[in-house]
Amino acid sequence: MSRRSPVARRPPIPAPKRNKLRRLHLGDLCYVDANLKYDLKRVASNSPWLRNVALEIGAVNLFDRKPQFSNLFSGACDVDILQADIRGRFVYGQLDARW
Repeated sequence: MSRRSPVARRPPIPAPKRNKLRRLHLGDLCYVDANLKYDLKRVASNSPWLRNVALEIGAVNLFDRKPQFSNLFSGACDVDILQADIRGRFVYGQLDARW
């Protein structure tokens, strides 16, 4: 008489996809970057100080997509640093002035 465990068995984890050269590859992933630059001479055309000033803001990886797991370098790093950035979302600002 055999007894079955009350815990349901999980299906096996599928093996990673391999291409014809027998190398592992990452799936598709899309990152969105944004950049906006505004020239302040349109706002204050009479001001000599703002005539050559521009304000710029932007973001890298705007939607904060996490990089895919990679077993590159025998698992020493969880991310393929040649394909993804581990920082996540990065927002920056810049003020340009010319004189």
